[in-house]
Amino acid sequence: MEQANSTFSGIPGISAKRRQLLHKLGIYSTGDLVGFFPRGYEDWRNSGSADLNSDEPVSFRAYIDSEPVLRHKGKMSILKVTLRDESGTRIFSTWFNQPYFQDRLIKGNAYIFRGKIRRNGISAEIVNPSFESTESDDRVVIKPVYPLTSGLTQGVIRKLVWTALEIELPQINDCLPDWIRSKYKLCSSVYAYEKIHLPKDVEEFEIARRRLAFEELFMIQAGLKLVKSNLALNSNAWSINPPKGAIEGFCRSLPFDLTKSQTEVISEIMKDMSGDIPMSRLVQGDVGSGKTVISAAAIAACMYSGHQSALMAPTSVLANQHYNTFLKFFPDDNEKIALLTGSVTGRKRKDILERLENGSISLLIGTHAVISDNVRFRDLALAVTDEQHRFGVDQRSRLGKGEDKVAHVLVMSATPIPRTLGFVLYGDLDISVVKGLPGGRKPVETYTSTSRDDPRVYALINKHIYEGRQAYIVCPMIEATMESDLLSVKELYEELKGRVFRDVSVGLLHGAMKSTEKDETMRSFMNGDIKILVSTTVIEVGVDNPNATIMLVQNAERFGLAQLHQLRGRIGRGSHRSICILKSDADQQQAKERLKILCRSSDGFVIAEKDLQMRGTGDFFGTRQHGIPDLKIANLYTDTDLLEESRAALNEMFSQDPLLGKIENRSILPHVKQRFGGLIESIGL
Repeated sequence: MEQANSTFSGIPGISAKRRQLLHKLGIYSTGDLVGFFPRGYEDWRNSGSADLNSDEPVSFRAYIDSEPVLRHKGKMSILKVTLRDESGTRIFSTWFNQPYFQDRLIKGNAYIFRGKIRRNGISAEIVNPSFESTESDDRVVIKPVYPLTSGLTQGVIRKLVWTALEIELPQINDCLPDWIRSKYKLCSSVYAYEKIHLPKDVEEFEIARRRLAFEELFMIQAGLKLVKSNLALNSNAWSINPPKGAIEGFCRSLPFDLTKSQTEVISEIMKDMSGDIPMSRLVQGDVGSGKTVISAAAIAACMYSGHQSALMAPTSVLANQHYNTFLKFFPDDNEKIALLTGSVTGRKRKDILERLENGSISLLIGTHAVISDNVRFRDLALAVTDEQHRFGVDQRSRLGKGEDKVAHVLVMSATPIPRTLGFVLYGDLDISVVKGLPGGRKPVETYTSTSRDDPRVYALINKHIYEGRQAYIVCPMIEATMESDLLSVKELYEELKGRVFRDVSVGLLHGAMKSTEKDETMRSFMNGDIKILVSTTVIEVGVDNPNATIMLVQNAERFGLAQLHQLRGRIGRGSHRSICILKSDADQQQAKERLKILCRSSDGFVIAEKDLQMRGTGDFFGTRQHGIPDLKIANLYTDTDLLEESRAALNEMFSQDPLLGKIENRSILPHVKQRFGGLIESIGL
């Protein structure tokens, strides 16, 4: 819901300390309290007798059968009382460190209790149960359960939310047009916000949740559609029309044949860039499907048309690799290609910036340094971002901006995105999918292991090294911590180098190293001087060493399936047999099942769907998506029907009103701005 103020006006008694605790939960106002949705509910309806066989907390009606007895043991207080439910069963109840309950528990009075009952032979006991009187006529029987932080209780949050509802509900104006609510059978905002916090039954909750989840998905997609519509209607792009046969000639010059799918995607890109409406296209393909050469064809089209291109990679390691790859793609134009990362400084950096501005550089490859304020192009026509999940919608919109004209934007991602997630993350982009793999690629064999298998695994790695191949050993942590007993990548490196692989050249790579150190390590690995690279996930994207044929992933349960699939994609890039070993000592059954999925499938899209199903969308990529609001109530796996309905409603609305200028649609804009912040305001809406 839209919230203009940032206060708790109308709610008395919120101290400075309590405000700080609420801020930790992202709550800064009464409006935020109303939009702070429960993560579940407790059923306090009077169920009569206690269910002694339930493994879950239960609610039951019982009388106090004995006088409460309070004892102290050191600083700890122990309050004991005997309950008797309506079937006559005696239940022994104990509260620790809650002596104030003694005066509230009156012998002979009936209460509703809630907690987990434990059977001990013929008797039953319950520890620290919640309870309340049965006398109140307006007693809340379906109680919301909220996320908490230390220092706040469910009782405190409930009272604050219920007070905020009294203040905010009369002021809520429905943000969805009447025709959408009618067509998709959605309740009003007022009903939804009240019943999501105070449902009387499951039906009221489901009606409220459906409306709020629809609204959330609708508003997020509306924001991305506004960005796309504004770009199409209010921006001019360079029309890229290279000489006839130039792109065909570039493709023939490659040392390999393009697949049918690669050729089709290149054709889509050429068609997009030939007009003056800026292209916004995502090229999505599985690991090793050949997306880099597709971007090279698009860059070639700009070069042959006399315009500039930029390619932005998420790490200096990957930027360096792209630089060396593109030097090979364009052997006659090496002087027109430059690399700009954070480690390029002084005179060299100044020279690159000058040549970029006067147009003598046709292709700039780099990291975030490419979108620095002091980087000025003469005529940037194409902006390519690699591994899009590392960059957000706000960053890619910055990359595409120019002085008079807007650059075409091409996004490359080897992280397969489930279709439902793609609607939300990439609603401002058209999507192309590169299907299949180039010829000569062999599937990577994948197995699981535990610490007991280490001797056999290390022997297998040694075998690959002896045969002239190289290996990756991946670790989830850079530094050791007090909270974890896992080996850090530094500790693992020292152990392997000093004890296990003493006769082999072992290298170390992690994100905290200086760029020059990382670049030197990668050069040594690529040219074969380093045989085993012990690394964090810095090698997850793009690193291409065809001679690396075996990978061991330590503590594999710590990674998402999509991320493990990315890591696995660093091997199997040549013609040799390749093996990935996922090591985990976790006992949890779900962790074992997740790893088995990777052993059974090499299809990144299947794996991504499973990952989304098992982990949810909160941390699907292992990193937050910049610029995309968090989902507070919708679930992209279970709410596919709502996603499709909200998408259909949006398409119908935007086909008639692409910038939401009509009076009946203007009420949507404040809610979109609230979710996307400055991004929507930056395009003048």
